[in-house]
Amino acid sequence: DISAQDKQINLIIFSGNTLSGTISLPNDTTAPTGGLQVTVQAIDRNDSNNMFDTVANISAGMSQANYNLAIPAGEYTLCYYLPWTQDQPYIYNGYYSSSGMVEKEEQATPITIEGDSSVNLTLLLGASISGTITLPQPAPDGGLPVEILAIPEQSGTVGIKYITIPSGSDSYAYNLQGLYHS
Repeated sequence: DISAQDKQINLIIFSGNTLSGTISLPNDTTAPTGGLQVTVQAIDRNDSNNMFDTVANISAGMSQANYNLAIPAGEYTLCYYLPWTQDQPYIYNGYYSSSGMVEKEEQATPITIEGDSSVNLTLLLGASISGTITLPQPAPDGGLPVEILAIPEQSGTVGIKYITIPSGSDSYAYNLQGLYHS
């Protein structure tokens, strides 16, 4: 509580370490029109409520971007996550592992930060499901809105797509992308 009287607050600013690297798209793919925003996050292994993050923007037509994260010394789980959007081929979030990126946090390799460090990350390409929705009769005037869901058996983010089957049409081909493999 700060009253009308002047208060003095002293702060001590600790020097941090820099975790830096590149965030890349897989398989020589490039970012779509408008680019791709990727959040890189370091989660403290001793206190999962203690997280540090930064945003890297992969520009349209480019395949990678640099990131820099100011972070105290400690042991961390490093991950990326994407904004929740439809129709992107990449898994919503992935975790760093010394053997390559993984889908689940429990498979991640901890990183120890003691000074400046560099770790490169690559987005994970997701699975896809495609098919055709067939109606028993043509869609009514104004079309028929449909929600397509892919719900993982174990865990992970639900795949979702909203479509409208056009008026007069009795089928619609769809492709649901960015799904977890397990």
